Amino acid sequence: MEQQKNGGGMSVARVQALLASLAEARSETVRLEGRIQRLRDKSTAVTPRYGARHGGGGGAGRGVTELWDLLQDETARLTRQVGRLIALQRQVEAWIDLLPKDQWRMVLRWRYLEGMGYPQVAETLEKTTGRACSETTVYRLHREALRAAAALWPLG
Repeated sequence: MEQQKNGGGMSVARVQALLASLAEARSETVRLEGRIQRLRDKSTAVTPRYGARHGGGGGAGRGVTELWDLLQDETARLTRQVGRLIALQRQVEAWIDLLPKDQWRMVLRWRYLEGMGYPQVAETLEKTTGRACSETTVYRLHREALRAAAALWPLG
């Protein structure tokens, strides 16, 4: 990873780490969504069994209550996580918009905001510009964009 600083801004390595945190935030959001779905599935499976075992009457058992509490806690965590993800995405979008070259903006937007891999970015860039574009070209544009972005980063 490059440690170079450009124009008094943040280092390229710090820019890459910040951009990688966007992918990590997305991944954590997906993980929490999956956990909540599993808890919901479990809560709907537990409730009918509890009612049938205990003659259908009575309140929820301790296990069911704990499950609902956990579901509520995880839902609150997801809400906070989504808020952080949205704030980070907005910050990255605003920063990408500062880049002077269209291709730099496109490459970083597709790579980090859309989550595309380099082959997909090359293909999309080729379709968008109407010119042949190799992965090598995407790597070069990505590197140039990161250097330019490091100099522009408002938090540097």
